[in-house]
Amino acid sequence: MNNYRDALIQHVRKQLQHWVGSGQAAVSGEEVQRFLHSLVGTAGTIGLAGLSETARLLMPAAEERASVIWEPDELEQLLRPLLAYTTAEPAARSGSSAPRAIGPEAEVMLLLDEAAEAAELQRRIAPLGCAVTVVSMPEQALQRLLAHAPDVFIADAASGGLDTLAAAVGKGADLVTAVTLIGSEDSDRIRIQAYRLGADDYLVRPLSYPLLIAVLERQLGKRRRVVRDDSMDR
Repeated sequence: MNNYRDALIQHVRKQLQHWVGSGQAAVSGEEVQRFLHSLVGTAGTIGLAGLSETARLLMPAAEERASVIWEPDELEQLLRPLLAYTTAEPAARSGSSAPRAIGPEAEVMLLLDEAAEAAELQRRIAPLGCAVTVVSMPEQALQRLLAHAPDVFIADAASGGLDTLAAAVGKGADLVTAVTLIGSEDSDRIRIQAYRLGADDYLVRPLSYPLLIAVLERQLGKRRRVVRDDSMDR
């Protein structure tokens, strides 16, 4: 199976470099859409869930321009998360040591407005070994928080994160999920609002990914200790 995975990653890397390399011609939107659609299915089938999800997150932007032509520089911006995924070592971290593996039993849920940001964050979480669930609507996030309680919830504050927490509080939910909100506003007002609604951390853009991974590791470690203590008390 590893041979299939390596072959697919190499194929994707070559295709992306062909499209965005210097002197390359423009690419039809339909061709880009077909490529991403195929990648979603193939990568998922052979166990490259992160690559499959990264391609899936880029699909809406490709579908919007299926009938137009992509210039190389535009296409490079769109496909940058895929290129980073296929060229970087999984454990590589700029300015940071490799994160500790947490294990597949831990679940991280993402609710982010920008598909590229969600894809990049998912790629960086991958070495932790967690299961990553990406949702696109606050209603979906609320439903999973109440019914399933993932270990960690990372969300854009202005694009659903605050609304999801407010709705959970309104329903009287006692959240056990660790929550990190991300936003562009750097003020006490937004931090106070986030903390009052139950957020554990608030990080300001532009994101420091090593810091975010460190926060995630701390939250997952704390969550594991709570679960372990609860099981010992029973």
